[in-house]
Amino acid sequence: ITDTSVGGTLGITLDGTGLQLIDSTTGTPWPAGTFTIDKPSGTAKLVSDFPLDEVFDVTSGTFDQNGFDITLNGGTVGSSGTWLNASTTSASDPATTTLSANVVNNGVIYWNGGGGACGDTDDISLISSVASTQRTWSGTGTTTVKDISIKDMGGTLAFNVINGTDSGGN
Repeated sequence: ITDTSVGGTLGITLDGTGLQLIDSTTGTPWPAGTFTIDKPSGTAKLVSDFPLDEVFDVTSGTFDQNGFDITLNGGTVGSSGTWLNASTTSASDPATTTLSANVVNNGVIYWNGGGGACGDTDDISLISSVASTQRTWSGTGTTTVKDISIKDMGGTLAFNVINGTDSGGN
């Protein structure tokens, strides 16, 4: 999918098999509805920053953030969903996930800043869209993050943090 300033209020669902690329280089707005990954197989992969700022759901299949920035109005990872982010950026320009609402993870979230072994610099940043406003994480899924800076996140979902930085408000 390539954003050509489609606008509107209908959501978008990626439900094909195989690799589907998401390209937002031509700008915004994206439709003001839920953006859903519901793939029986294959991966939906970012190839640019993604300023969605709408609800984002990974019902089934794999979403690969691919080290790009993403802005979301919360969302859900379903029990058959996986959200990957193996960043190859740098700590001076981390792959940033900005949330303006809460997240439910009932599947798998695996983010690895630097993409290599743990102990790298914090090449992924997880932040709230409003400083000092905590975003709640809940669900029964597995969340593993490596080499990440986390700010203003909370809730009942346990994070397995390997070499991360508490940047405050957690």
